Amino acid sequence: PAAPGDENRAGLRGGGDDGVAVVPGAFAKVGTLAGSSRPGTRDGLGRDAEFLDPCGVVVTPAGDAFVIDAAAHTVRRVSAAGEVRTIAGGGKPGYADGAGGAAAFSSPGGIALGPDG
Repeated sequence: PAAPGDENRAGLRGGGDDGVAVVPGAFAKVGTLAGSSRPGTRDGLGRDAEFLDPCGVVVTPAGDAFVIDAAAHTVRRVSAAGEVRTIAGGGKPGYADGAGGAAAFSSPGGIALGPDG
């Protein structure tokens, strides 16, 4: 959970409307930052982006979100402006260290930030 006083909190939406929602301030308003009701793996801006199964999210102090897309076996970056980009994982299950698409995950389920963000 986010600490009191955080500017923004992020959560995941499901039920056929997979996407990343940002909750400003003290949960005053919820809005979709990225993702549509169409399942997929498309990178893009705002509702043009698609997620298969977003299941973990963490927000950096700079306001960027990193999202685990379990069914796509990827890690996706969502900028504060809503631009989605796949940064790790090649879309197929596996286990491999590597940069970008050379990394492989099998249905990752969570993500965390280190103390330095």
